[in-house]
Amino acid sequence: MRVCADCGRPMRHGSCRRCYGTRAVIVDEEAGVGVDLDDLVPPEDDYSEESDADSVYREREW
Repeated sequence: MRVCADCGRPMRHGSCRRCYGTRAVIVDEEAGVGVDLDDLVPPEDDYSEESDADSVYREREW
């Protein structure tokens, strides 16, 4: 399950609906372990090869 790293509320979208935080943590409920998604996914600035379709989609997303 993905939860907000700031307030702990479950996240289903890109930002938290309670505190508007954008950092998500994957929580394994059975093990009680959390993994910060920022550690798994490189920042967007690191994407050197981005297609035009990806950049257009990202602009429309916001």
